[in-house]
Amino acid sequence: ATIITMPSNEDTRTVHDRMPAILRDEQELMGWLTDNSTKPEDRINKITQPLESGTLLLRAVSKEVNSVKSDRAALIDPIDLP
Repeated sequence: ATIITMPSNEDTRTVHDRMPAILRDEQELMGWLTDNSTKPEDRINKITQPLESGTLLLRAVSKEVNSVKSDRAALIDPIDLP
């Protein structure tokens, strides 16, 4: 597996300077997987455009998410930051 990254958008810039490229719907996904009519570089450029501001919701979660040993639904519950 590969994660394609790109510069952060306004929503994620406070957390990190890069973010994963996100395919937003089935049409984008199928275009990425099946479009053989364009050069790979053009396909990558198409999916690495920044998402519009307000598209993503950021929330603090437990640092326990950093461990592959942790596997429970509550890990994604929001927490209050000090």
